[in-house]
Amino acid sequence: MRVLSPKELSALERDVVLAAEQHEQESHRSNGKYSRLFDHDIFKVKYNDHVVIERECEALRRLYDLAIKDGTTAPHVPRVVHYFYGPNGLGYIIMERINVCTVPKEEFYRQAAKAVLWLRAKHMDLFGSLGGANPSHTVFQGGIAPKPFTSLHAAQIYLNVVRVSLFQFLILYRLS
Repeated sequence: MRVLSPKELSALERDVVLAAEQHEQESHRSNGKYSRLFDHDIFKVKYNDHVVIERECEALRRLYDLAIKDGTTAPHVPRVVHYFYGPNGLGYIIMERINVCTVPKEEFYRQAAKAVLWLRAKHMDLFGSLGGANPSHTVFQGGIAPKPFTSLHAAQIYLNVVRVSLFQFLILYRLS
């Protein structure tokens, strides 16, 4: 994908803010499927409170760089095309859209487990503040960790338990 000029980025920012405002209104009226993620032109856009989404953008950029280095052994990670802070206090990540396809459950579980193992091997702190508040990240149900972690090690222990539970579930699923 080519690099956008400053004029193109400025126009894209205006378009994205307007599209996000419309998406926000439509998403609030939907049947409980509120989301701050939508398709815009050839991009995927995610927006949220600037402080939260900026950390996510930084992590996404690091993960993309690692995935590119690892080639086909890495999961698909979208490339951040642009990040900006909007006039409404929100931050916006504009990223390349990844085409998804429907696969059988067994393949989905295998690929999800492979992605978790790949991510675990990277030893990255992707959960924001670990000292006091419950970290927020999409890896947690509802986006918020069930408890605050006192250290990165505590978060790693928690995620290792979840990973073992996931593998036990996959094994039981295959036996049934």
